[in-house]
Amino acid sequence: MRALKASRGPFGAILAGTGIGLLLGAIVLVVAILQEEFDIAKGVFYVSGVLLGGMLGGACGIAVHQLLLRAEAKQEAARQSPPTN
Repeated sequence: MRALKASRGPFGAILAGTGIGLLLGAIVLVVAILQEEFDIAKGVFYVSGVLLGGMLGGACGIAVHQLLLRAEAKQEAARQSPPTN
């Protein structure tokens, strides 16, 4: 149960975003290889793109997590506030 709760935190969001970003960057790399546009000179840029995708994905994971935290905090505050008459 502790591992499940920890995966909902910012670390889990960073890992999920990084994984998605790396996956998208790797897809671009594979497509370039399959289209035979991959050579050593361009390879550095494609591999850099994979790493950049991972970093941007991690940053997006943090942003999404913060937005979800704000939404959850607002819902919790609405539930705990007394009804006004």
